[in-house]
Amino acid sequence: MMKAFFSGYVSLLKKISIILFLLGTGSLLCFAFVWPLWYLATKYTGLYTCLALGFFALLAVFSIAGKIRKELQKCSTTTERMMYLRGICIKWIFRCLMLACVWAAVSSVLAEKRLMALVYGILLVVIYGLSASKG
Repeated sequence: MMKAFFSGYVSLLKKISIILFLLGTGSLLCFAFVWPLWYLATKYTGLYTCLALGFFALLAVFSIAGKIRKELQKCSTTTERMMYLRGICIKWIFRCLMLACVWAAVSSVLAEKRLMALVYGILLVVIYGLSASKG
């Protein structure tokens, strides 16, 4: 009878100890990872910014490279691969040109050169139209 009475408490204590262990481990891991990032962000902001931008740039490069690699494996001939790579290069050239136009237009607006901003805006629409027609 006493064994049945204490078995409920034992299982309850096991569950509570597991929950406390998980909370403690989670808190320790969060402190181990978050505190250095917070310290770096508050004391060395320039370094933190460079590291964060570098990390996200590497993440973007690796994800784009992985997608390109998958698509290149689907191509059977060298000609198909070259055409695929040519298409990617053309798309990125158009994207860079559009980004440059947006940057130039915003810079012109901030410098109060509205006519130049209008020219860059029209150029952006033309480049977008050309990139859309290339498919």
